This record gives sequence, structure tokens and C-alpha cells, in this order.
Amino acid sequence: MASLWSICKLLFALLHLASALSFRPATDSQTHHPQPEIIERDVAIIGGGSSGTYSAIRLQQQGHSVALIEKENRLGGHVNTFVDPPTGGTFDYGVIILVNVSIVRDYFQYLDTPLGKYTGFVPGMNTLYADFAAGASAPAPNDTLAEADAVPRYARLLQDQYPYLASGFHIPKPVPEELLIPYGDFLAQRNLSALAYTAWYIDEGVGNALAQPALYMLKYYNLLQVEGINYGFVNAGNNYQGLYDTALRKLGNATNAFLNSCIDRITRSTRGVEVQFTTPTGRKIVRAKKLVMTIPPLLSSLKPFFDLTPTETSLFGQYNSSYIWDAIVNNTGIPGTVEVQNRDPEAPDGIPALPAAYAFVPSPVGGVHATWYSSPHYLSDEQVKTDILQSVAQIQKAQKYSSAATPEIVEFHSHNPYELTVSLDAIKEGFYDKVNALQGQLNTYWTGAAWESHDSTAIWNFTEYEILPKLIQSLH
Repeated sequence: MASLWSICKLLFALLHLASALSFRPATDSQTHHPQPEIIERDVAIIGGGSSGTYSAIRLQQQGHSVALIEKENRLGGHVNTFVDPPTGGTFDYGVIILVNVSIVRDYFQYLDTPLGKYTGFVPGMNTLYADFAAGASAPAPNDTLAEADAVPRYARLLQDQYPYLASGFHIPKPVPEELLIPYGDFLAQRNLSALAYTAWYIDEGVGNALAQPALYMLKYYNLLQVEGINYGFVNAGNNYQGLYDTALRKLGNATNAFLNSCIDRITRSTRGVEVQFTTPTGRKIVRAKKLVMTIPPLLSSLKPFFDLTPTETSLFGQYNSSYIWDAIVNNTGIPGTVEVQNRDPEAPDGIPALPAAYAFVPSPVGGVHATWYSSPHYLSDEQVKTDILQSVAQIQKAQKYSSAATPEIVEFHSHNPYELTVSLDAIKEGFYDKVNALQGQLNTYWTGAAWESHDSTAIWNFTEYEILPKLIQSLH
């Protein structure tokens, strides 16, 4: 997959080529390259995913001017909504569920988007299990009573012993040893292993879930998600992209929200920030009082354009990531009411080794199935596509399914880098205190999954109560 920086360079080159092709003799006062448009705003926001769009909407609601800059041709980040061409019906397979709390309800209400109870992928769905690697049918988890007993105990544990994990990374010193042990050991010591498979399945993209430090899995499989399991999740009626399209209209496309845009340079000082970027219509400069960064804070992403301080370079250089992709697959042969989950009966807690697909789930439109694929290490998109189709063949073998046509991937998305983590030594040495101390420095604020978790409900809550109040106060 091409990097953001290489795509930006290509766009910039195309703009210059277009300028050259349309060249006419210039007067002495003219130049080959028009001066960039200067835009004055209270806040510049980099990244139009979950946290960036939420930040922009909430700041605009409260009377502050914003410039939201996004590299893709839409807002929404990890949202992927499949549209069935013949019917126009939609199906979400990127972001799927939210928790029914006030911050979610208020956001949807402001964006005039219906919020409904999540009732599953399709009515009457039947879940089957198969070992995708072996091409064999697998038994279902056989202790559902143990899992039902474990859920409320897990919730009480999070409430009573780890309330500081509810928002952000505010970890006491010394770091509790229990947060540093592998998540599988944590669950076993607490007699909660019945939750392991569900945690792995719900929270895709974390690499080897059982081997991750418990800290990260407790952040991801968090109290909000447990409440959703207990009381039901909500969703956008299978059209999360519609929520973000409405947000774009509210913000103002090409006036306060800029799509298909590549950052050329960000310069910060104690007086404010300047963002130079290239759009399909030319170069622009945003001069703002404050900056909100919502993209993953990896050096590989930031170095080409960001004026990193030595402290930021030292901290962000410690992050590692996992990898996740999603796809829509046609002609699988899997019935339209059947979900097939990947389960290895010989592995601890039935959790298959990665890289692998998690499941194939039915769509209510188009007769297609969605899948999610994860790896703890880098894979090319072509390697992932090949293995997804191999997994379909293994499911057909395991479940005796067949298809009249060849299975094909009709949509495919990389969501990488995903789930940023640091070493145990870094955690013990106060890494998260150090990155939290970056908030507000050089008029810059940080939000997104790296600062909270890959959970839009949790990200919005973190942004609303931990970031925006400090930012808004600093504007006055």
C-alpha cells in the first residue's frame, strides 16, 4: 500500500503538471505558482476520522472556527460502509457498534442521524465455527454459562480496581504488576478465561491478544463494551458513512473541512501554528491558534511534515503497531444467514494463531460477506487478499459449501497502523505520563486511539472531557 507521503508527493506533482500544461506567457508580475490561499482559524485539526471529526463538530458547535484536514476523499476514518449498487442498501463493516450513552446520543442527534438498537448482522443469523487453517469444522465454545458468569465479574473488576482506565492512560506509580502480565495470564488468575475468545473476536487488530500486556486489553475490552454486552449496543442503521457525510455538510466542505489533502509542513510556536497543505485545487495555508493532532503518532507518519521536538521524537519512536484489514467478499458459497467464526479447538481458549481472518459475516444487502483480517507483523495487501480467499476455500471445505462463481474481493481496506503499544519497560518508566504531558505544548493537543483505545464511544468521551475543555480554555 502506498504511503501517505508518496501519495502526497504524487498529488503535488500532478498539480504542478497541470499548471505546466495550462501555462501561458506571464507578465512580470505573475509567477508560475500562484500564492497559497491563507486561511485564519481558531483550531486546525489533522485527520478526519472518529476523533478529528468529533473535535471539529464540537468546537464548531461552541462557536470556534476550525479547519479539518483529511487525506482521504471522505470523513470517517475506520468507517467502511458497503453500498449495494442495485438497491442502494448499505451495510457497515468498519465501525459497527457503539455504546448507548449520552455522548453518543447527543452527537447523533446534532447530526440528524437516527440511532438504532444493534440487532446483529442479519435477522436470524446462525453462527458456525471452523478452523480456517485446517479447513475443518470446529466446535462452538461449550461453556456459555461460564462466560455469562464472567462478564459481571469482569465489569466489577474494571470498576473497583481499575477506574483510572476508563478514560485515557492515567496509570499509577508504581504500575500495578497485574497490568503488565499477559492478558491470558490475567484472565486465568482471575478465573475469567471464559471471556478470552469473545475479547479476541470483538477487539480485532490487537495482534496476539493473550500475549498483550493486560493494560492494553483492559483498555480495549473496556467497561463500556461490557455495558454494551449487558444492555445492548447501538448503531447508525447500517450507514455510519451517512453520519460523517452529514458532519462534512455541517462543517462546510472545502471551507472548514478539506478532503483529498496532503500536509506539506506544520510549524508550531508559542504564538500559534501554521499548516501548509495541498488540495486538488491548489496550495493552502491555515494559520491557527491551536492544533489538534488525531493521526497515529508514529515517526514514519509525522517526520515528512511535522516539526517534531526531541521529546516527541523520543516518545513516538517507541510505539509499535499491529495490523488489520477488512474486506467484502462475493461468491463465498456461505448462506446469507450464516456467520462463520475462526476457531482453533487445539489452541488455548480456541483462539487461532495470527495472521488470520477472524470471521466471515453476512450482509443484509448484496448477498456478500464481510471479513476482518489481522497480523501482528507487516503483510502486503496482496498477501492478505490471497489468504482471505484461501480462508473462503477452507470454509467451503469445512462446511461443504460451494459457489457457482469464483469468490472475489469486491472491497478491501487497510486500517494500518493499528493498536499502538510500547514495551513493558517503557510503561514502567512512565511513558504514558510523559506523552500526557505533551498536551498543550506548542499549542498542540493530541487525541485518537493511541491516547484512548480503538473504540469511538471511548474516543469521543476522552476528547469531550479530557482534551476539548483544556483546548477551549487556552483559546480565551
